[in-house]
Amino acid sequence: MKKVFNASILAAAVALSFGANAADVEIDTKLSITQEAAAAGVASAEYGATFTFYNREELAAGDIVTITFPIGTVIDAAETFIGAGVGSFDPAVVADSGSATKNPTVKLTVATGSPVLANSKTLVYLGNNTGTNAVPVLNDGFLPKVGNAVYTAEDGFSGTPKDTTGSNTVALTTSTAQETASVATKFNGFIKRDARGTFETSKGTLVAEVTVARPAATTKAAVASETLVITGKNFDTVTQVEAAICSDGSAIAADLTSGQPVFADAGCAGAATAIKVPVLAAAATCGGVACVAPAKPDTFTIDTATLTAVLPAAVAPATGVAGKFAVAFTSDTTKTFPTGSLTVDRSVEYTKVTATTNPVFDYIKDADFGKFQLDASVVNVPYLPVGYGLTPNVEIANAGSTDAAIQLEGFDQYGVAYGPVAITTVAKKGAVTKVSEGDIQTAFGLADTDKKKLSVTFVLDADAEDITLAPYYRQNESRVNVMSDQYKK
Repeated sequence: MKKVFNASILAAAVALSFGANAADVEIDTKLSITQEAAAAGVASAEYGATFTFYNREELAAGDIVTITFPIGTVIDAAETFIGAGVGSFDPAVVADSGSATKNPTVKLTVATGSPVLANSKTLVYLGNNTGTNAVPVLNDGFLPKVGNAVYTAEDGFSGTPKDTTGSNTVALTTSTAQETASVATKFNGFIKRDARGTFETSKGTLVAEVTVARPAATTKAAVASETLVITGKNFDTVTQVEAAICSDGSAIAADLTSGQPVFADAGCAGAATAIKVPVLAAAATCGGVACVAPAKPDTFTIDTATLTAVLPAAVAPATGVAGKFAVAFTSDTTKTFPTGSLTVDRSVEYTKVTATTNPVFDYIKDADFGKFQLDASVVNVPYLPVGYGLTPNVEIANAGSTDAAIQLEGFDQYGVAYGPVAITTVAKKGAVTKVSEGDIQTAFGLADTDKKKLSVTFVLDADAEDITLAPYYRQNESRVNVMSDQYKK
């Protein structure tokens, strides 16, 4: 619908340039107020504007043109100036400010002996004008309410409506979102199989991005607080999370030579700068306040006020700005970096003016923010009864072209965790290799008499599509097959 409407406006403008009957009325400056400003009760400032109409029927002496505005519109004064037509109106323009129940109006009367010929262009200056018709001076004194200005004309003697063809209304205000945000790049990071606290920097995506834009608008609300919240699992093993932005709106680059994503000023185009906001770092600050551990161990909350403050003209109401929050995790190389999916939220709280409470707008809610995974083929066998005399085994088919090293990790029925431990057995290329009950017991340090119901995860240095597991155990003369989590993938 919006595209059709815009296309209609364009077609109308083209038609007018060739003298066809097109839009009859327009206004040069509409009041642009954000939805957030409206929710916060922010008042707009008065300004000056020019209302233009094209009469499509000749107006004779004494005929009256009326422009009607929504109730509550401020019109301190008005003047007219014939732009490109033939004829004139009386110099006195009558501006009626209306009331709580009456619409404000501006009325013009056609001058005696000077009819306004059809298709004449008339400009009406709205506001406190101190110039002449030939040289208008626009100050302020005009402030519209939401709604349309409506043009009507009538015979000055009989009151019969005139000039009724065409489009005789124009919207006085526009509404826009004060901010828009979206996930531009998701995490797709890989953790080294043999060094679980270290990233694999040769592939994947270790830096995610959220695009934030604040369009131009006449009236905006003041930001009280703003956050970017990242949710995952087992974040207690993360050293810190960093967020950065380029002041020129470009996408920041991260230095990966250290094996960790590091933001630097040089990562922005031109003379731009980057602001870093570590979240869980000793003696660090987060947006100007001391960093503290998150209330939820699986949630990181980043105060982004420091970041948006570096965008050019970030506080200028009439200037739109845009940039990208870049986010990266720093791991402790002595620990196991958490794997799994992440989500992200973007919220901004605006300062109330006449509202009862500060309005909060959620621009992103529980959006997919990518994942971190081991740089390996990972298959879980949820149940292997070890030490019960059932002889559990796991057969591994490797269709790849290279042997695959194997790591085991798991937990038992009592919640005791084991591994990760590398075993000497390798999954031979183009072959089927057995990992026996004894291999598992040795890896996890279990005695033959230890009865454990184990969930065992196999981590293999191979592509996932090349590896298939067939776990089973024996009960009397029967072989009982056990399902792995490959059926989920």
